[in-house]
Amino acid sequence: MQLTSIPEGATAPAWSPDGGEIVFERGIWDSTDLWSITIDGGGLRWLTGGPADDKDASWSPDGSQLAFASDREDDNRDIWLMPAAGEPAKRLTTNSAEDSDPAWSPDGRKIAFFSTRSGDPEIWVMTLEPAPVESATWGSIKAVFR
Repeated sequence: MQLTSIPEGATAPAWSPDGGEIVFERGIWDSTDLWSITIDGGGLRWLTGGPADDKDASWSPDGSQLAFASDREDDNRDIWLMPAAGEPAKRLTTNSAEDSDPAWSPDGRKIAFFSTRSGDPEIWVMTLEPAPVESATWGSIKAVFR
């Protein structure tokens, strides 16, 4: 069953934990934004916008948040976090190396991601505090590297 019919195309689908929604990337106006659609093909929502490239969306285990990579500040790709309903987003990494491909731990307390910050392509892990994420207020979440 085809869910989207978008002239610019839709790529990189990611299922929500409950299986009812898919987040995907859509390139439009010289940028890539995140969109979501329900599995019945309705409920199309534009989640991020602007001149940045927002990519690599990953759902939190409880489905309340999305981690993604973006170059929305200083043209450097970092890891960002936002409510699954859409903006506002919070920047989690600020290293001058490119960070991408976030993946949540099953308990929602950590995010693994790809980075070249050591000089080589490696996997890094950050802990979200306070933990667990589900008990934190949106404004109090920060990333801690260990």
